[in-house]
Amino acid sequence: MHYGEGDEKDAKNDAAIEAILGFEKPDFVANTGDVISGYMWNGEDPNWAQIHYSKMMNKLSELGYNWGSTAGNHDSQADLTRQQISDLDVSFDMSMTKPNAEPNLTHAFNYMLPIYDENGEDIATRLWFLDTGDHGCLGMSGYDCVHPDQVDWFRQ
Repeated sequence: MHYGEGDEKDAKNDAAIEAILGFEKPDFVANTGDVISGYMWNGEDPNWAQIHYSKMMNKLSELGYNWGSTAGNHDSQADLTRQQISDLDVSFDMSMTKPNAEPNLTHAFNYMLPIYDENGEDIATRLWFLDTGDHGCLGMSGYDCVHPDQVDWFRQ
């Protein structure tokens, strides 16, 4: 959604969320990152990332949707680390985001959410959230990627 690019664009994000979710009426929202445009932070405004990240989560909460999140490459480019963003996301009542599945996994948003059958007894499928970081994949320039320890965790 890239919140933080100005009040007008943030209002358009809110309207887009309302329109899309109103049309689709999903049971759950999977947030795959870039909630905020961290590169827009001026390096001075305190709580910038928290204020702008919370806009989307407040909108989802207001509309009554549960969600799970992972961070995108731009979320941690402001005044919060990926771990701090994960902690913020988890603090919302409607969030189903989980803390990192293992404490030493690369990045901060790696977890699994089970989806149960209609009886709520058996796991019908799973949603896997893998954090791809923000820059520098395994020593290469450019955006980051899923690292071998994350792949190992997923396979296990």
